[in-house]
Amino acid sequence: MTGEDMQPAMEFRRFSLAYRNGRGGQPVIQALQDVSLVIKPGEIVTVVGPSGCGKTTLLRAAAGLLSPGTDGVACDGSLAVFGMAPLEAKRKRLFAVTFQNPVLLPWRNVRQNVGLPLEIADCRDDALVDEMLAMVGIADFAEAMPSGISGGMQQRAGLARALVQNPKILLMDEPFGSLDELTRERLNFELLRIHRVKKPTIIFVTHSLSEAALLADRVVVLGRRPASVRKAIVVDLPRERTEDTLLSPDYRNLVRRIRAEFEGEEGGS
Repeated sequence: MTGEDMQPAMEFRRFSLAYRNGRGGQPVIQALQDVSLVIKPGEIVTVVGPSGCGKTTLLRAAAGLLSPGTDGVACDGSLAVFGMAPLEAKRKRLFAVTFQNPVLLPWRNVRQNVGLPLEIADCRDDALVDEMLAMVGIADFAEAMPSGISGGMQQRAGLARALVQNPKILLMDEPFGSLDELTRERLNFELLRIHRVKKPTIIFVTHSLSEAALLADRVVVLGRRPASVRKAIVVDLPRERTEDTLLSPDYRNLVRRIRAEFEGEEGGS
């Protein structure tokens, strides 16, 4: 076990973030306030909260996209990724990020899109790209252009592009939010299957409470902006989840519990 694996994958300690009117200016928006959260290696943590509360800001800070050195951003407290600053973790390519829009380059086919991070890093590996395409179930569409495949397949391509980097942490911001319910459900189970094989730490932002319950080891409920952790709910379900899980009383009770926390926050209680 490496030193990195013995440390928390990510640790927020009373972490606050505000958007300011220029460097050193007055706060315009206080997005996060005293967020404290420890995420273990290999854990799946889903994050829910009211619209606009700061879920995406939390993920962007974790990815090193928002830091004290960013113009107009002020941070307090601490945020560490395997014991290092997010920007250092970013330089070491310890994480990959997926968004609701997979942002595939339209002039490159699926295989070329998936292999792009390796090309940028000057470590092209066609066999690894083909392995990731097979892992997400789109090997037969490797030569297709993005315009010629469905939204679900585009999301699979985006996931393959993230996995090809072999990240220790996968940061996912509503990656399946634009898909129909059945496609979304299939990709949830696909992500769980991939997690069993690759075992990355996953932080997954979603507006779907049922999706949050299905995927997670823990569900983190954020409060209204400025966001802080209202509740971290441990998911007491078998790690290997199937369609039968969706029908189980334990799963339904968990969704109700998450909903109660969420609605309590929405109501301002």
